[in-house]
Amino acid sequence: MVAPSKILELLPEGYGYVMLTFIDSVFVNMWMAKNVMQARKEYNVQVCTSALTIYSFDRLKQVMLV
Repeated sequence: MVAPSKILELLPEGYGYVMLTFIDSVFVNMWMAKNVMQARKEYNVQVCTSALTIYSFDRLKQVMLV
């Protein structure tokens, strides 16, 4: 197994910015999802379930049997 210090030596110098961008995008996505869910609750907007119905496993079985 390769030692962590060897892996760090192989990475380019600015690779930390790539990882920081990835981590930041995950947190921003979670923050935005939280805000959307709070707004849905505040304005009583139901979650669209038609996409879930269209792509459900039961629907897939029906399509495959045709």
